[in-house]
Amino acid sequence: MKAKHSKILELMGAFILSWTTSVCAQEEHHMTTTDTPPQEAGITVGAGAHTDHGSKHGGVLGMVGDYHLELVNLATEFRLYLFDAFTKPISTAGLSGNLAYYAVERTGDKASVASETWLPLRPDPASEYLVAAKVPGPEPNEVTVVLQLRGEDLEMTFPL
Repeated sequence: MKAKHSKILELMGAFILSWTTSVCAQEEHHMTTTDTPPQEAGITVGAGAHTDHGSKHGGVLGMVGDYHLELVNLATEFRLYLFDAFTKPISTAGLSGNLAYYAVERTGDKASVASETWLPLRPDPASEYLVAAKVPGPEPNEVTVVLQLRGEDLEMTFPL
C-alpha cells in the first residue's frame, strides 16, 4: 500500500513539474514576442493604454502613474519627454521641475552616492521636452526627476 501511494505521489509531482514548465514557457513566449500586438496575442489591455513602451528619442522610458517619461542623456544636457498613457506627447509649456543626477558607487551589495547634483528643469523653446544643462563633474549613472504635471506630483528614478 505504501509503495502504491509513493508511486502516485511521484506521478503527481512529475505532472505538476511538466505543467508548470509548459505554462512558464507559454508566458515567456508572450513576454518576449514583440512583433505581435498584445490584443492579437490574446492579451487583454485597456483600450491601448500603456501598451507602447518603446523609446521615442533614444533615451530611457519609464512609467509613473498614467504618464510615460523618457530621459535622454546627452553630452551637455538632459532632456525629459512627457507622454500620456497612450504615449502621445504632452506639451511642456508652463511646466518646471528638478532633476538630480548621481554618481553611485556599488561594491558588492552596498551602494553609496559619490556625488549628487540638483538642476532645474525648464521647457525647451518649442515646449517638446524639459531640459537641464549639465555641469562639470563625474558622469552620472542614476537620475531622479521631480515635477508636477496636471496637479499630480511625479517622481521617477532612471538608471543610466
